[in-house]
Amino acid sequence: RADFAPDPRNHVALTLRYTDSRYHYPTNSAGDVVDHNAFDAGDRAILGADYDRVMSRVASLHVSLSSDETSGGTTDQPDTTSGDQYLSLDDVRRHGVDARVDLRDPHGRGVLTVGTALSAADENSQSQGVASGFAYTSAFAAARRNQAAYAQALWTGVPGVTAVAGARVDDNQAFGAFGTYRGGVNYVSPTGTRLRASVGTAFRSPTFYENFSTGYVTGNPGLRPEHTLSWEAGAEQALDGERLTVGVTAFSQTFRDMIDYTGGTTACGYSYCNVARARAAGVEYEATAAPTAFLSASVGFTHLDTRVLTAGFDTTGNGLYHLGQQLIRRPATSWNAALAATSHAHGALDLRFTYVGRRADRDFRAYPAVPVTMPAYLRVDVGGSYPITAGGQDRGTVLTLRVQNAGGVRYQSVFNFLAPGRTVLLGLRATM
Repeated sequence: RADFAPDPRNHVALTLRYTDSRYHYPTNSAGDVVDHNAFDAGDRAILGADYDRVMSRVASLHVSLSSDETSGGTTDQPDTTSGDQYLSLDDVRRHGVDARVDLRDPHGRGVLTVGTALSAADENSQSQGVASGFAYTSAFAAARRNQAAYAQALWTGVPGVTAVAGARVDDNQAFGAFGTYRGGVNYVSPTGTRLRASVGTAFRSPTFYENFSTGYVTGNPGLRPEHTLSWEAGAEQALDGERLTVGVTAFSQTFRDMIDYTGGTTACGYSYCNVARARAAGVEYEATAAPTAFLSASVGFTHLDTRVLTAGFDTTGNGLYHLGQQLIRRPATSWNAALAATSHAHGALDLRFTYVGRRADRDFRAYPAVPVTMPAYLRVDVGGSYPITAGGQDRGTVLTLRVQNAGGVRYQSVFNFLAPGRTVLLGLRATM
C-alpha cells in the first residue's frame, strides 16, 4: 500500500495484493478422508486506487478503481484405475469504478452523497471428470456489465436525532434494472437512552456457474437475483456515567427468489431455479462495561428463529429448503463474551468466549442426505500485545500474540468437516 498527499486537499492511495496458493485436501465432498492426491492451486491479483479531493468547504470528491483477477483450478486424479477423477480451470476477472460527491450543509446539519458505479465481470471455465463410471465435461465463457446510480442523505437537524435515507438503481446487462433502498433513524436522549430503527433491501446476483454451467449440471440463463428485506429496532441505556450500557435489538430478514438446485426433470430440470423463500428473525441482548480506564467487558446473547416459507423443488433429503423447517447451520442460541485489559506501559490482554448452540445440517455421505443435528460448542480465544521498545506518541516496537481456539475444542461448522484446532499467531509491529 502506498499513500500520497501532495497537499491538504488531495490524497491518493494505491493498494496491491498478490496471492499464490496451493491447497492439498484428502476429503471427498462428504468430508470422508478417502482421497490422497486432490489439490487446488491458483493465483489472485487485486489492485485498487483511491483518489480524494476536497473541492470546497461543502463539497468533496471520491473516486475508486478496482481490479480483481483470479486464475486456477482443481486437480484430482483417480486413486485407482477405476476411480473418480476431476479436473478444472477457471479464469475470473472483475473490474470496477466508483465516483461520488459529498455535499455538506454549511451549518453542519447533514450530508448529501450522490454517486455512480460501473463494473464488468467475465469468467472462462472448463472442467471434466468421471463419477461412478459416468464421464462428463463442462465449458463456458460468460461476461456481464452493471451500471448503477445512488444517492444518500444524512440529516442531523434536530439535537439528538440522526436520520439517513438512501436508494440505488442497478441496470444489469443480464438481469435488467432493479432498485434497492435503506433508511434509518437514531435518537439519543439527554438521559442516555438511545433508540434506533432501520430498514433496507439487498440482492445477490446468480453466479456464472448457476447461469451457464454445462455437463452434469446445466445452468439456467433465466435466473433472477436473490432479494432480501430486513429491518431492526433497538434500544440502549447508558448507566453510571456511561460506564455501563445495556441494550436489546429485534431483527428480521426475509429472503425471496432463493436459488435452489433441482435434480429432477420438472421445473427447470437438472439445473437452478428461483423458488424458495425463507425468514430469519430474532432478538439480541447485549451489555458493555468499563469499570476503569484500563478494564472493559462485554457480553451478547442472540436468539434466532429461521423458517422456510416456500419450499424448494428438491423434496428429498438433499434439498435445502423444506417447508416449515429451519435453515441449515443457523444456531437458535448463541452468545459471546469478552474481557480486555489495556496498559500503555505493559501492553494489552484480551479474552473472548464464543458459544454456538445446536443447529440443523445434512449428512451428504448418503443419498438422499440424512438430517443431522450439530452439537453446541464453546470456543475460547486469547490475545495480547507487549511493547518491546517505547517510541512515544504511538511509536515503537510491539510484540503481538493471538491464540485462536486456545482450548483445542473439536467442533464442526459444516457436518463432518472439522474446524481448525489450536492456532497460534505471533507478530511484530514497528511504528517509526
